[in-house]
Amino acid sequence: MAHILHGRSLLELVYTELPPFAIALLIAETFFKFGSFSLEAIAFIVVWYALSVPYTWALSLLTRRQR
Repeated sequence: MAHILHGRSLLELVYTELPPFAIALLIAETFFKFGSFSLEAIAFIVVWYALSVPYTWALSLLTRRQR
């Protein structure tokens, strides 16, 4: 999610954001039953961001080691 704010290409967004997005969506659909769309949407975005930060950090470490 952090990369969306930096204007990356669509292919980069798919590789960097799709896995955290999918996991966050599964978590939200399974566990979030707040009775309010707004609260569930906010919680989903928070979880997506919380998963995206370490995922993109790990990807950057892996790409540095491969160079």
